[in-house]
Amino acid sequence: MEHVITKRHPAAGKDRMNGKLTGAFFILATVTAIIGMKLYDPILITGDFLLSGAANRSQIILGGILELMLFVSMAATAIMLFPYLRKFDGRFALGYLVFRLTEGLLILIGMISMLALVTISESFVAGGEAQGESYRAVGIALKAIHDWTFILGPCFVLGINTSIYSYVFYRTRLVPRSLAAMGLVGAVLILASGTLAMFDLVPLFSTGAILMALPVALYEMILAGWLIAKGFAVIDENVNQDNPSVQGQKEVGRAVVGKSILAIFIVLAASIGSNAQTSYVTLVVNTTGVNLNYGDMNGQLGSFNKSLRGLRAGVSVQAGITDRFSLVGEVYYAMKGGTLNAGNALTLGKTTLKLYSAEMPLLARFHFGRFYVNSGPYVSYLFSGKTESDGPDGGSVSFGSQPGGFRRFEMGVQAGVGYVFDWKKKNKNKKLAIDIRYGHGLTSLSNEVQRYNRMLSISVYVFKPFNRTH
Repeated sequence: MEHVITKRHPAAGKDRMNGKLTGAFFILATVTAIIGMKLYDPILITGDFLLSGAANRSQIILGGILELMLFVSMAATAIMLFPYLRKFDGRFALGYLVFRLTEGLLILIGMISMLALVTISESFVAGGEAQGESYRAVGIALKAIHDWTFILGPCFVLGINTSIYSYVFYRTRLVPRSLAAMGLVGAVLILASGTLAMFDLVPLFSTGAILMALPVALYEMILAGWLIAKGFAVIDENVNQDNPSVQGQKEVGRAVVGKSILAIFIVLAASIGSNAQTSYVTLVVNTTGVNLNYGDMNGQLGSFNKSLRGLRAGVSVQAGITDRFSLVGEVYYAMKGGTLNAGNALTLGKTTLKLYSAEMPLLARFHFGRFYVNSGPYVSYLFSGKTESDGPDGGSVSFGSQPGGFRRFEMGVQAGVGYVFDWKKKNKNKKLAIDIRYGHGLTSLSNEVQRYNRMLSISVYVFKPFNRTH
């Protein structure tokens, strides 16, 4: 399938001004979102939120006003982008408008819950402790409403609407394709963050959640700067509109509006063209060195901490997006764990922990000729584990929320480099790749004692591309 080819001209007149306004609204939305959320700290991060809410009434109301400005800015970006998206496809334009406004409405509901909590706080202070438990129960419910609207709005729905307009930008070249591709990656990550937060796998405002939100925040700021400096490129609407390949791609792309993260992958796969990076599916078996970081106790246990060696096996799929960028999705059977030598403060005797899991990384890969770098998040599900010890601590591990239990789900980030060779001189379509990667767990594998996964892997694998590289 061929890429959509359009005639692109520098922005001028109305398109230049619309770009400046849209960029300004993106910046205003980001600034008001960050400051508004920070102003809610007295009732979001303090334990005695009822007393704190009443004492900081003006600050919290100011946060609500800023979130009202955020809603106006979000609505403005939707209105400004709508006519440009409609030129490509009316369904995309309508889908973006609906999801953007839905995101804004969810933020307004969260804002109302915070303002209502201020009123509850003042009633609590005026009434004393007579009905303190009732006030606290209502306050906890209002905080929960805010948390859930934040997960569904600025995380989950944001991922959907960002994927829609970034996909259209990529097709029409209203902005540079590399910038639009960055938006698609950011959309997948923030959508994944929202999904993980729903199941409490990555808590709100944790290190993992912040890392997964950074790409889309960075994308919006770079996009805003580009639009203010350059405006929207002028696209010749008559070019290729009757081309069957263009119409076919538009039909495939419509899946984004009604689907979730799976549809994003389908759309990205549909964008592969003759000038895209290689796409392939291959089996991968690699050797790994795994270890554990013990958080606050790592200083005490560092000299006793030893790594384990093992194998990791699975499937890797690379979807070429441009000649320098691709997305990589993988599923592995992997072992995590480490060894503590005798004499340590945690287990006393020598103990080896082995945890067996299914691991799923999603990586953004940037190509520089035969060399590439990649990074992205991973999610892991632990299905069994055991402890080997020369003391009384051996046996199978238990999973659950009890003290000493292990957690089923774990997430982190991976980053690495690789190099691609021609496998045979007479058959350059078959390739051999070497991949070196580091994995850094962000969530603890266990409850009572902090245990964070650390991994270093070296992979050598052969693949046959679906399409030709350049």
